[in-house]
Amino acid sequence: MNACHKTLGAKTAEEAFQQAPAIDPAMTIRFVEESLRDKFEKHKDLFTAHYLELATNQDIQKLDPDLERYYLMEDAGVMVSIFMYLGERVIGYSLNVLSAHLHYKGLGFAQNDVLYVDPAFRNGKAGLLLIAQTEMACREKGADIMHWHAKPNTPLDSLLPRIGYMVQDIAYTKVL
Repeated sequence: MNACHKTLGAKTAEEAFQQAPAIDPAMTIRFVEESLRDKFEKHKDLFTAHYLELATNQDIQKLDPDLERYYLMEDAGVMVSIFMYLGERVIGYSLNVLSAHLHYKGLGFAQNDVLYVDPAFRNGKAGLLLIAQTEMACREKGADIMHWHAKPNTPLDSLLPRIGYMVQDIAYTKVL
């Protein structure tokens, strides 16, 4: 366990959730594993806010998700989509792809594609809850390892080591 783990004292998102500050009791947040179909158009403002906040190289990386491919992955049973609601409002989401690892074929692998929590809900347990729900759903579907990617120096980048994650690879990008 590294110093970050000891500071929070948690090895998993579930343990960190127990230690995090409480969400306002007047709020009822619920998590639903459901299809991405119709979500992009219905909640385009949230997807756009996510893009504007975190996407790099926006001059060439335009917000234009390949929805048909997402739907094909859903139909094949390899997409885990978790939406976080406050009432009827979506305030966060976690989209994940399940597969057997290419190098370790007996290993169930869950790769987070996108994770987002509305900034108004980042000061409590909402993000931890979404991560914990994602871990549980992926584990139930056969994942042995959960893989997240985070932009450097973001809240997610600082959170993941505190809930038991370690750096496995570092990805670099170059516009060609």
